[in-house]
Formats: sequence, structure tokens, C-alpha cells
Amino acid sequence: MACVCRALCIYLILAHATAASSAAVNNISVYWGQNADEGSLEKACGTGRYAMVIMAFLSVFGSGQTPALNFAGHCDPSAGGCAGLRDHIIACQSMGVKVLLSLGGGRGSYGFSSSSDAKGVATYLWDTFLGGSGDTSLRPFGEAVLDGIDLAIASNSSQSHYDDLAHNLTSLYNGDKSGRYLLTAAPWCLYPDASLGPALTTGLFDHVWVQFYNNPSCQYNPRNESILRSAWDQWAQALPSANYGGITLWSRYYDEASGYSVKLTGKADPPSGSLIPGGSGNAPPRKKMIIIYIVAGTSGLFGVCVILLTILLWYKKRHGMMPWHRGSRNVPRLESFLQRQETSHPKRYTYSQVKRMTKSFAHELGRGGYGSVFRGNTPDGREVAVKMLKDTDGDGEEFMNEVASISRTSHVNIVTLLGFCLQGSKRALVYEYMPNGSLDRYTFGNNSEGDQNLSWDMLFDIVVGIARGLEYLHNGCNTPIVHFDIKPQNILLDQDFSPKISDFGLAKLCRQKQSKISIAGMRGTVGYIAPEVFNRSYGAVSSKSDVYGYGMVVLEMVGARKQIDVSTDSSSKYFPQWLYENLDQFCGATTCEINSGTTELVRKMIIVGLWCIQFRPTDRPSMSKVLDMLESNTVDLQMPPN
Repeated sequence: MACVCRALCIYLILAHATAASSAAVNNISVYWGQNADEGSLEKACGTGRYAMVIMAFLSVFGSGQTPALNFAGHCDPSAGGCAGLRDHIIACQSMGVKVLLSLGGGRGSYGFSSSSDAKGVATYLWDTFLGGSGDTSLRPFGEAVLDGIDLAIASNSSQSHYDDLAHNLTSLYNGDKSGRYLLTAAPWCLYPDASLGPALTTGLFDHVWVQFYNNPSCQYNPRNESILRSAWDQWAQALPSANYGGITLWSRYYDEASGYSVKLTGKADPPSGSLIPGGSGNAPPRKKMIIIYIVAGTSGLFGVCVILLTILLWYKKRHGMMPWHRGSRNVPRLESFLQRQETSHPKRYTYSQVKRMTKSFAHELGRGGYGSVFRGNTPDGREVAVKMLKDTDGDGEEFMNEVASISRTSHVNIVTLLGFCLQGSKRALVYEYMPNGSLDRYTFGNNSEGDQNLSWDMLFDIVVGIARGLEYLHNGCNTPIVHFDIKPQNILLDQDFSPKISDFGLAKLCRQKQSKISIAGMRGTVGYIAPEVFNRSYGAVSSKSDVYGYGMVVLEMVGARKQIDVSTDSSSKYFPQWLYENLDQFCGATTCEINSGTTELVRKMIIVGLWCIQFRPTDRPSMSKVLDMLESNTVDLQMPPN
């Protein structure tokens, strides 16, 4: 679930003119941890404007993965660097502000393989962040105890077993005499939520903050207010004891930039170095009631217009432009970039043409950290996937990366960019349509009903195709390209299940024969990021960083295709480590379902995957060497060092 709440984000335009607005002022919650420039957690609480602050996110959990936090540069969880948040959490709670941990987000790796898997994660959350029996020295926040768990599950995540998580957490909560712990959720406004639908029907959630934005079919539309009203009524009728209770803001960073909660409460940030004692003291009491947040009801069109006009005039005075002009200030820079590309970039479309292609964005295929993807058709009838970029406040780096890198490619295993749109703050990329979606649908049990279960032979062909695509990017282009975000979600499958590498928003163009790459900060997705990308002590950043992500994808495919339980401890260990120690056992067990020739393919995939995820880049093979290994006899392959 990506942060698209720009400045005023106008999902809060509908504000109740009387009693409801008072409730909104008293009950404002905010997500913190998605931008390193949003200020500290303690500072957010010290404003006195928030009843709850939700730390975002625990972005890796379930399916045997080691849970991992991602607070966007505020601290480094992998090195125990988040212990300093202990004092911030305790300070927030002393001000009367509740602090929760949110699970999920738009860029992560999570999901449950079974009910017992969900139960194990519930126990982990209880012992690690709440009132459990875990060793405080092993907790990321030390002895600080959070006030609850929030579920912000992306809509492309499987909905399986989140109800089991809710049941198990509630059971643990009920065993505690303090009664302090909350269970909350942030579903998308399209009802029922694709991920949390079954969980919300349990009635176990204390608060639900519905995201009435980022989805044209149910978000606020100034030309058709009934769209939001209809969605609002559907949620209010579906949830038990639903009542309007306040406002939840998706980003502390954008709230600070827009000053929206300041306008609601009249409370500006305290002077630097000072905090407001006592905080808001308005945290809603824990009771079995669903509170729908984000957008209030309206008492009439006149009140809406007055509030909107006031906000827009204040915004223009502060920022020197209207909200819809933000991002357009970078258009000259982007236009200059496109001119430098000369004829290398594809066809240019207007925004109205993009809307016609997608029938006003009627069919959403999915969403990610940089935008939503919609299905459409070009005027000549060709099926396309249109990616609408939403980071219009930025400098256009993602847009330029995508156009500059992919326009230089022409390969059967690289997705084709057919066109783009740059009009004011509107930016879109038009790709060829991939009918079988992403590889993510066929990994970690994400297959939905009707999805084809890929055979080992098909998986091996996909592994080879991805390798050919990466080898082309590293060595076959006139300008070598390092992708930096190889993961199942970025591998698309055409009608024949041939893989195509997509999403070049984080890509880096390299000079010829450049062995080392200079990058600012960390880039990629947790679980697939090479060690040297976040810690240079492991080695230099280079094309070998893509090799690591590729190896993780290969081993993930192997783990997902495994249909039999070959060991009772295979699900509790780090899967690549378990494969390294039990290769013969794994391959021997699979011979009952496949022939000996295919078993050799499986062995080859595992050995190649293990070579690719060596910690030091110098120990990993190049993609050219990977192709040689995949095309060689299995008996000639040696196991890598552990």
C-alpha cells in the first residue's frame, strides 16, 4: 500500500460542519515511518494533534520468513538500530498517545501459508511488541510495549488466514488483564476488501479506517459525490456497530507538509526541543465498536464548498500554487530530458487519450510503490497495461529512469514500453499487456482459484528466460542497465508464460565496462536486496546486485512449487539454508512426483540459486555464467560455499 496522500490529498474534503467535525478534531490518527524527512516519532506525538500514531511497517512476515521492520530510513532494524525508538514510544504513551505497529504496506513480502503460520506470527507479535513473555533484550524496541497491531495489507496480497491472525491476537489480548491492546485495520474503499474481507467479518477489530482514496471507483470525485457516499454507506452497513469516529491520515510527512491537522485542531508544531505535556489525551476507549475513519459525512454542498475554498486559499498562500499544480514545476526538466533522448523514446499520448484507453481507469490490474496499473486498449485495438505514476511531487526520477532505461532495450524477455504521457502533473507509461500477470501469482501459495499450477519444466523455462533478460541488460545493451528491483512482482508472464522483466523505476544506467556503481541510499525491496546495497562493507554495488535478487526469486520459485512435506523443520528454517543442508533429501523426495530428468532441472535451479545469493558479490557468478550453469550438465555443477 503506497503513500499517495499528496499535500491536502483532498480525500478529506467532505467534513461534517458541526458535531462530526468536532469528533474529527478529537480523534485524529496518523501513519508514521514512511519518509525519513517526517521528523521523529516523539515529535509527531508531541504536536498534541494525534490520538494514535501507527508505526509503518512490519513489511516482511509469514511463510517461514524472518520478520523485518521497514521505517524508511528512521533506523536500521537489521543492525538493531531501532532500539532508540524505545524512548520515543514511552514518551508518546506518557502524553496519552497510543502507539501501534502496522503490518503490511505496498512494498514488502508477506502472507500466510496456513492457519498455524498465522498463529505463529500472532505469537511473535505478542512476544516481540506487546505484552508477551519475550526476552526484552531481543526486542527491537527493548522494554517498550506497544498498544496494538494494525493491518494495512495491500490489495494484491492473498486474503488467506488474516482472520486466523485476528482470532489468535484477540485470544492473546483477552488473556491480559490490562485491556490496553487494540486491533485495527486499513482496508481499501472498494468493498469487500480484497485482502481483509474475511477478517473484517469476524467483528474482532476495534477500529477500521477505510482508505477512501487511490481507487477511482470509490474515492471522492468532485464531479460525482455519490461515488464516495455509496462506498461509505456500504462499509457502514457491512461492519458491525459501525460509527463515524474521526480521521486517519495516511502519512505524517504529507500532513506536516500540508498542515491539514493544524487547520483541524489549531495546534501548530511546538518549538524545536519542546513537547506538549499530556498530549491530546483523546485516544478512543477500547470497546467492541468499528470506527470508520478517513472521510466524514457532509451536511450539505454549501458547507463542502466553503471548507474546500478555505483550504485551497490557505494552501495557495503557503505554497504559491494550487495542489493540482504540484509536480508540474518539474515538467520543463522532464521535457528537456525527453528532448535529450531524441528519437529513442516511444509514442507520446495526451492524458485524455490515456483516459480513453483505460475507459477512465475502470479496470485496475494492481498497484505498487510508484502507482497503479490499469488495463486498456490503444486506438488500433492492441491490449495495453497503463501505469499511472503517482509521485508527482518528486523530481520525476522514476519516470525518467523508466523511459531512459527501457527505451534502450529490445529483447524477448524485457517488457516493451509502447508509449508515455507527460502532461502537467500527469505521468503515465503504456506497456504491452501480459495476460498471465506477474510471477508473484505463482509463488508462496498466492495462486488464486483458476490459476494454473506451473510445472517444474515451465518454472525452469521461466528461470532461464529471466536470466537471459538480465544478461541482456548487463551485457547486451549499448548502455548497460542494473535493474535493482528483481522480484516476482516485477516478472510478467505473457500468454505462453514466457517471462518479461518490468518496472525499471529504480534502474541505473552504467558506463561501458563500469564495474562499480554509485547510488544514494538503499534501493530495492526487502528480501531481494543484495547485502552490499545496504552495507558497503560486503563489497561494491554492481550488476552482481541483480544476481542476488535473481537467486532469491529462483529459490522462492522452488519453495513455492514444492508440494510435499520433506522435513518437519523445513518451514521453521531459513529456506535457502535448509535447501543447502538437505539438497539430496529434497530432490530425492520430489522423484515420487516427477521423472529423473526433471529432478535434475530442480537440482540445477537450487544450485544456481544458492550460488547467486552468496553474501559477497565477488562470490556470485555473472548472469553470463548463470546461463552457462543452467545450460550445463548438473553433474558438472559444484555446490557453493556455505
